[in-house]
Amino acid sequence: MYWLKHRWFLLMPLLLVVLASCSSPAAVRPQPTAIPTIDSAHLTAFAQPYPTYPPLPTPTPSQAPVPIPTPPRSAPAPMPTNCPLTAVPGTKVFPKGWGGYLQDATLIGRSPVWAGIGLELHLWTGGDRWTGSKILWEVSQDLTTTATVRVKNLATGAVAWWGKGDQPPSAPVLVLDGSNAGYHGVPESGWFEWGSFLYLLTAGCYSMDVSWPGGGWHIVFAAGS
Repeated sequence: MYWLKHRWFLLMPLLLVVLASCSSPAAVRPQPTAIPTIDSAHLTAFAQPYPTYPPLPTPTPSQAPVPIPTPPRSAPAPMPTNCPLTAVPGTKVFPKGWGGYLQDATLIGRSPVWAGIGLELHLWTGGDRWTGSKILWEVSQDLTTTATVRVKNLATGAVAWWGKGDQPPSAPVLVLDGSNAGYHGVPESGWFEWGSFLYLLTAGCYSMDVSWPGGGWHIVFAAGS
């Protein structure tokens, strides 16, 4: 019996270990993390290049307003002799009595717009010391839209102005339509007439461009005293 008692004491630690392992919570086994996968369709989408877009338009600077000229302090210089004069685009004779003409008048241009100007323009002093020249315009009723006239100095690029001649200039572009202050009306059946004053403040070589939808003409002329 004595050895049995000692055997019991030897077995006690082993039983305590077994009981402790049974009463402790079960160890939690970590679960594997799911890794997302990308199918072939998505891979194809990602492989596409970035879309291209057209470049943004470059902002266009607004055109600077043309400054109104001031009257010259002295008479214009003599007419230059080295201007690159152009050929006259065409001529038309308006006979004496036509629209009240006192004599035959030859105007230059091209149908349907004709101007009473030559390739040499002698300047004279208008009201308030303005220098320039009067120009008469005859326009056929074949022109059903507006015609515009622009003149500039070839050496400086300065734009010439238009007006009545007895007052400061009013516009850098002459517009031949019924709203123009120089409109004379209908001199003859099928025609319109305008009077204008071209302000040329210095002697020099000038270009004149007459244009309308679908047509126009151009000349270079010399101007001076």
